[in-house]
Amino acid sequence: MHETHDAGARRVRPILLAAAAVLVALAYTQVRSSLGHEAKRPGAPGGERFGNGVVVRGDGVGYYAWLRSLLIDGDWQFDNEFDELNPTGSWVPTARTPAGYRANQWSVGPPCVWSPVVASCHALVSSGAFGSYAPDGFSLPYQLAVALVGLAGGLVALVLMFRIGCRFADPVAAAAAAACVALGSTFAYYTAVEPSLAHGLAATALLLFVAYWLRDFGSVSVRRWLVLGGLLGASALMRWQLATFGVVLIGELVWTASTARPRPSVGRFCRVGAALGAGLFVGVLPQLVAWRIVYGAWLVEPMPLAHNWLAPDIGRVLVSFERGFFYWTPITLLAVLGTLVAVRRGTPERRVQAGLLLFAVGVQVYALASLTGPGVFLGAAYGYRFLTESAVLLVPGLATVFALRSRWAAGAVTVGCVLVGWNLLLMGAYRYGQLPDTAAPAELWRAVRWYATSALTYRERAWIGVAACAFFAAVLRCRWSRFAVTEAPAARSADPAPVRRAA
Repeated sequence: MHETHDAGARRVRPILLAAAAVLVALAYTQVRSSLGHEAKRPGAPGGERFGNGVVVRGDGVGYYAWLRSLLIDGDWQFDNEFDELNPTGSWVPTARTPAGYRANQWSVGPPCVWSPVVASCHALVSSGAFGSYAPDGFSLPYQLAVALVGLAGGLVALVLMFRIGCRFADPVAAAAAAACVALGSTFAYYTAVEPSLAHGLAATALLLFVAYWLRDFGSVSVRRWLVLGGLLGASALMRWQLATFGVVLIGELVWTASTARPRPSVGRFCRVGAALGAGLFVGVLPQLVAWRIVYGAWLVEPMPLAHNWLAPDIGRVLVSFERGFFYWTPITLLAVLGTLVAVRRGTPERRVQAGLLLFAVGVQVYALASLTGPGVFLGAAYGYRFLTESAVLLVPGLATVFALRSRWAAGAVTVGCVLVGWNLLLMGAYRYGQLPDTAAPAELWRAVRWYATSALTYRERAWIGVAACAFFAAVLRCRWSRFAVTEAPAARSADPAPVRRAA
């Protein structure tokens, strides 16, 4: 068994390391290309080194304002963050709240995660450890601190995707699926290229919640449900609509009540519900406190929402040329189809888990299709960014397809690698401003071809080619080796053959 695990590790590590290397390379390339275009702090002396706008820009200005204002100014008056220290001219609210503060419609979750590293960075900058950078909260060391936290969160998310995938397939298929979803969806962009937005860290928080939920599925331990509530609250603290993923907990309770023997008592379910509510409240408490101070109320609607609950525009979310989820990142469609396969395979418990995850993603799509309106819009976004967190939860489906013992798996792995390459090239074309908000397939192809042939130098194309071949070889090996690894207990339980024999 020890040799089997070693063999499995030898096959898994190259895949995960290749995916991690791509994320690191994307982050490095983005920061390096942004240097020289950063803005100078207003009124700064001529010899001061700066770095404004290298990482924190777009909606990141609003997220980061919560942290910078409190750390540097000791308040939550955002006028200077929004007006004077907004080097890229990103859109920010101009209205005042009833409490007299400048409105800030973004969540406080990402600043809570950034705060330990940024606060340590501030202490070092203030002591002169980084030379002549100003301790203003916006110079280059602060920007790099935000990027570092975002990249670290992305690498943790990659590992979590792999561990979740291992519950539905063998480790090699799970690693290949995690790598393909991480690099073939919007996750790569919002982890490595735009880490100041909430999507990357929100995906990590949601993966933590799902990984813990799957670990002891069916347990009615009060402690477990308290932790689940806290993790769900932390996910909602990143992006509020992620609270809808609580439907998987409701589904688990229904399944447990109908199948557990002996059936838990009503009192036990009441204690579990109370623990879940307490954990959820603790998780979202920082946002409630921030709203209470800035808006003067514990619960607010910081941006105008549409309420098209009876007429959601599902097509616009999934297949529209305006960055539809399946249209822009088609690997997610392959993963959804794989999740349908997972719902039909394996033990009843695995089928229920896959079904609940797919149902939760569907609820998220429905909610976004209903709420998208004057205050909820994609803006200048790469892909359908609002579903970045949902994309990473489709790893079990893709892993299930990759683990099939048929020619379909070989085709799926090949298609997955091709779609990863397409997504990386599309990201490059987007960063060069070649993609409009609404782009037909011909326009996407034209932009990618321009990026590959005109924007990249010969040396860059050579390096990209070598990196792509290395990644594709590592992933494709998981199929051509025919997954020659003894399956983990969770993967064996997902094999439908023993279930049929038992029947």
